[in-house]
Amino acid sequence: MKNSILTFSIFLSIVLYGCDSKGVDRLEKTILPYSELPIEVKQHIFTNDFIDLNDPQKYKQEIKQHKFLRWIYETEIHRISDSKKFKMKSLKGEWGYHLILLNDYLYIPNHYNIYVKDSLNYNFSRFKLE
Repeated sequence: MKNSILTFSIFLSIVLYGCDSKGVDRLEKTILPYSELPIEVKQHIFTNDFIDLNDPQKYKQEIKQHKFLRWIYETEIHRISDSKKFKMKSLKGEWGYHLILLNDYLYIPNHYNIYVKDSLNYNFSRFKLE
């Protein structure tokens, strides 16, 4: 009896952990070429890993170790006004490390290593944080 309860508890935990509805991949997404980025984003996209360009700041980044797999780190963006969390772990594909926030949008390069000299060759994803 104890084994079946333990098995069910583990199964339920995995299912609930996998059904996270706050992942960034579930938000409205638009693909933009570099030329269509807002000027403020263009000024910071090659120099910062995370920056909130809002004044006053609306978001903060938190990096945590995975609860069970301690060698894995998970990034979350927290909205300060209502403490809503947006998890970055659910993004699929090739994504850069630069996270730029302006108004209620998150801009992420669709490429790992980005360089100013090649800027016109890059695309960026814009997610509406709602």
